Amino acid sequence: PLGRLVYTLSALQRDDMRRAVARLAKLLRPGGLLFFRDYAAGDMKQGRFDERGPRNKVDADTYKRGEGTLAHYFTVAEVKDIFEADALLAPIQLHNVAREIENRKMALTMHRIWIQAKYVRTGHAQRFETPPPIRALRVTPRRLGSVGSASWSSIDEEDDDVDSGGARERPCSSPLSCLCLPQPSQ
Repeated sequence: PLGRLVYTLSALQRDDMRRAVARLAKLLRPGGLLFFRDYAAGDMKQGRFDERGPRNKVDADTYKRGEGTLAHYFTVAEVKDIFEADALLAPIQLHNVAREIENRKMALTMHRIWIQAKYVRTGHAQRFETPPPIRALRVTPRRLGSVGSASWSSIDEEDDDVDSGGARERPCSSPLSCLCLPQPSQ
């Protein structure tokens, strides 16, 4: 099982970031991996936001783009704080990646920085309880035009009609005499 947060967490408000990571961590099974990549503090684009002045700045290292979406630039300490808050995730890898990207046509060299992390879901493998017994809805048809009856009855595990794959089939004399359906929750 994998979880991926690739350039998505930076578009959330600061309060929602921690909730999103906690929710994703709870959805992962123990041993599941979570991959994260997003903007890092010190990136060239963050410098462009700073050059424009305070009108686009929402919070420390958070800016509002022209179309209204957010762009947050993370530090390593901040990612640790967000991901390791609930102790559900343990870090495998967490670092900044710096690259110089060259645009030869425009004769421009861009200094890009992003943050990248890999976390593993902690905890023991969950043990599931034994499932409740399979129940079948038995329908007793009446003559055409009259009302039949229906009742729930248990199907024992020893019955020949329940195989190891969990099929819910029972040989029926008539297509209407036995409908095997999941029991409604009580």
